[in-house]
Order: sequence, then C-alpha cells, then structure tokens
Amino acid sequence: MTATPGLLVACGGGTSATPAPQAANAADAEAPDAKAAPDGPPLDGAGLQDSANAPAMDQGTPLADGAGAPADQAAEPGGDADVIPTDGSGPSDAPGDAGSAVSWSTLRNPFYAHDGWSVKDVAVFYGPDGVIHVYFSAFFLDTGMERCHVAQTSSRDLQTFTPAIVIFDGLSDGWVGMCSPDVQHIGGQYVMTFNSWGDASPKPKQLFYATSADLTAWSAAHPLAATLTAGRSYIDAALAPSAGRLFLFYKDDQTLKTHLAAGPALDGPWQVVGSGLPTFMTANGQEIGQVHENYQLLLIDGHWRLLTTDYAPVTNEGFLYAMPGDGAAETDWLTWAGGYKLAVQKEAFNTNHVDNAAYLADQRAIDGFFYLFYAGRTEGTTHAGRGDNKLGVSRSTDLKLWKPAGQ
Repeated sequence: MTATPGLLVACGGGTSATPAPQAANAADAEAPDAKAAPDGPPLDGAGLQDSANAPAMDQGTPLADGAGAPADQAAEPGGDADVIPTDGSGPSDAPGDAGSAVSWSTLRNPFYAHDGWSVKDVAVFYGPDGVIHVYFSAFFLDTGMERCHVAQTSSRDLQTFTPAIVIFDGLSDGWVGMCSPDVQHIGGQYVMTFNSWGDASPKPKQLFYATSADLTAWSAAHPLAATLTAGRSYIDAALAPSAGRLFLFYKDDQTLKTHLAAGPALDGPWQVVGSGLPTFMTANGQEIGQVHENYQLLLIDGHWRLLTTDYAPVTNEGFLYAMPGDGAAETDWLTWAGGYKLAVQKEAFNTNHVDNAAYLADQRAIDGFFYLFYAGRTEGTTHAGRGDNKLGVSRSTDLKLWKPAGQ
C-alpha cells in the first residue's frame, strides 16, 4: 500500500509511553458473503484524493481553494507476489526500497492487538515517507477505572509496530476519556476529529479537533462546532471539504440521530444544513431504518461516499452509501442512497462484532485494491462493555467481495 498524498485509510495534550503492542494472528476464515454494489456513481478510475477546491485549514481562517493530489498509474491487482511497496514511489519500485513493504500473503488478522487494551475506532493514514500511522480508541484501566484514550502507533509492514502512545485522554480537562479518531489531509495539513467519552462524566460528550504537520505531533484539542453541541452529548465527528466549505457529520448520543452542519473553517461559524438530519437509503430506495455512527466521508472517482457503522436490528456492521448529487449544493449532503453491507469475513478474532467502526482506503492507483480496516471482537462484556477488540484488515477490487489478510 503505497503512500499517496491526500490518501485516507474512518482520532495537544501530553503523551505517555505504554507497553509495546503485539501483532497477532488468527485463523478459521469463512467463505465471503458477496453482496451486489448499489446503483449509483461508478467505482472505476482514479484513487481517493482531496476533493477539488479543497480548503486550506488554518484553524479559524476562511477556506482557500487548493487542488487535490494526483493519483499514480494503477497497477494490475495482485501483482509482484502480493508484496505492496509503501515507500511512496509506486508499484514499479522493488519492495522495500525505503525499508518498508507490506506482504499481504504473510499478513494475518488481527494485524494489531495490545495486551490489556481494547482497540477500536481505527483510522489509518499513510505518510509520504512510507510510515503507516494507525490511530484508534484504546480502552483500558487508568486511574482506577476503565477509561478511553485516543492512541497512536506506526508501522512499515503492519506486522511490527512502534510502542503505542496516548495522545488525548481528556483527564486534565475533567473528561472520563477521549475516543473515535478520524484523520484527513485537508488543505496542506492533517486534521484529526474525535470526541470526549464517559457516561460517568458530569459534562455531556463533545466534539474536538487537532491538527498536525507530520502525523506524529498534534496540536492541543480544540472544541469543534461547540455552538451546535453545547448542553447535549454528541460523538463521532467526521469532516469533508467541498465547494469552499467544510461539512461535518456527527451523532446525537441521546436521540441516536445523525446530524449535518457546514462551515467555512474548523472554528466555524457552523450552521445546520437544511433539516440537519441526513437520510440513508438502501438500493431499493427505502430508508434503511438503522442507527448510523462512526462516519467516514471519502471521494471515490469524483463521487462522494459515506462509510458508516450501522446497528439495530443488525449489530455494528459496516455499510457504504453513495451521494446522488455532486456535493456542490449543501443539501446534496443530506441524501445518501444505495446503502449495502460490506461483506467482511468472520474469523477467529471477530466472531461477535465482525467489522465494527471500519475505515476505508482506496489504493487502486497503487496496487488495484481497496483496503478496509476494522475492529473485531469475540465478546462484549469486558472493558466496560466494549469487549476484547482487535484490528483486522481486508481488501477488495470492487467494494463487493472482501478477502481478509493472507487471502
């Protein structure tokens, strides 16, 4: 998976060192359940980029136009013995030119686990130097109670990792924790969105953002859209730049409704778009009737897609939707159609939740594949009901048939 500028793979306080994480293996893969893709925008062509006219994102400043990064020439899927260069150069380079390569055939799920931690809500970003930055929610005992932390680690091969560090925990500001990172490259800088966590907190959950120039050192946490969220609990912020504005998806943690707002910059001013309540429809045009959370907005072949985790009556499964419009009008962002479940295989590590809080990367310009990163668990009682989450990855050429690491 070669690093591509602007490529997403769907979270400044002080840092603290933690025990080194472990790479873990799993077996017992089942046959994939292939699903048909919905009617909607085509899925062939260029890789994921920043949108056209992506804004510059100095906090609190108006947006300026800027072009997205061009995609490299796509390679045939599965070439070069499934060895994926990650040195930022392209599929024609010899694997490991920059000391980094992901070998799909030897990779196994879960590809990341940490002793004593439940890790979920993953966001993965490929740096221009070939380093793969992995961000996630980490649930573990801290100050005598189960707390959540936004943590990060990095790797060059998805098999060995740097020691994980906590980058946001909210403790000094009186929060029980911080969680649910989403990372994007917008207007020349990296932007992470996340939210406070903890049902025991006297303060309702709120949204935050931080910025970085290098994916490693992050600014302090800044409130995000506080004028819209004050006094109520909101979680799972996700941003997308389009037509000189930022669009913000977030979830009301009390009504369980998805909300939509727009603004000219990270510090606003933010305004509700239309009704403020997006609709999510299946391929037959019917409202899907589930709760949506953990959003990721991404541009595929010039068309906007929305990846969500949906539940009730099903349990925490990844769904992909398409925007019928082109995103130029603010109201385009209220309608999402053609939703369908991603057919991720069940393995030994994800028998309970299969693909919770997933994050999608479009790497077709490099090796012909989409990559899906997600959390899986076998039970839902430990870690304050979050369960024993570990991270897995699958890939696909068409967003329909997904094969897990090693297949």
